[in-house]
Amino acid sequence: MTMSRTGKQGPWQAVVRCWKAHPRIAQFITYFMVGNLATVVQLVLIPVLQPILGSTSLVNVDLYLFGPIGDPQTMTTVTAVGQTVSGLNPYYVFNFTGGPVNTLVTRTLNGITGSYLTHGGVAYFLATFIPLILSQVVSFFLQRKVTFKSSGNIAWQAMWYFAAFLVITVGANALYGIYQPWLYSTLGEAIGGLIAAFLQCCIAFWVFFPIMKLIFPYRKRHNHSFSTKSHRQRLKRQPESNAKAALFPGGPLGSVGRRLPLRLQESIRKNRTKIQ
Repeated sequence: MTMSRTGKQGPWQAVVRCWKAHPRIAQFITYFMVGNLATVVQLVLIPVLQPILGSTSLVNVDLYLFGPIGDPQTMTTVTAVGQTVSGLNPYYVFNFTGGPVNTLVTRTLNGITGSYLTHGGVAYFLATFIPLILSQVVSFFLQRKVTFKSSGNIAWQAMWYFAAFLVITVGANALYGIYQPWLYSTLGEAIGGLIAAFLQCCIAFWVFFPIMKLIFPYRKRHNHSFSTKSHRQRLKRQPESNAKAALFPGGPLGSVGRRLPLRLQESIRKNRTKIQ
């Protein structure tokens, strides 16, 4: 008895009541949790794919998309295997200079020849992009069913979801190339880098939420099913006389019966009395 009362009045039940009482807050929290789950999928797959694809010839193939943003002669200094490496590193939304990561290669880029910092080429692009797509597939289905409880056209929603994802990803990374140099020069590489990464995540997070509400409209399902079993049970509970009287709705003989000749009406009444 004590356990039953505790279960009904415990903290978990209070959380459930609060969750149901504030559906918009609950929806946003669910959106946040599903987004983090998708990020976990991405973080697990990237370190698995990087060494696999990094051992192929794709590691030496350059890939640059959307840029350069800012100064094309931007220099970056990194520490790799106990050594400090400095090289040209212009900002592109997708910047994957071919070569083993954090080494230097000679390239001519944007009319500037010099030693460029490498980022693993197409191999590391695929190692990043494949987990990103898979994480968004997981996010799409969970956000659609769990967060927004949508039942719209899945093909149409998938098209708009991934279109929005590409636009937001490219836009957030493009903005990163604008405010990142200023943060680095003002606050230093450690704190500036942390704030820049945080802003990049926040932009994508807050912009995507209202867009998802448009892509996944909530539609309350109405149950139009007809329970034949319950219908049969209701018929059984009706008196047999009522079932017979239903042959002539609108009264003892109904509107149809009242239009019959008087002798025929009397005959019908007698026969119905015998049947009952």
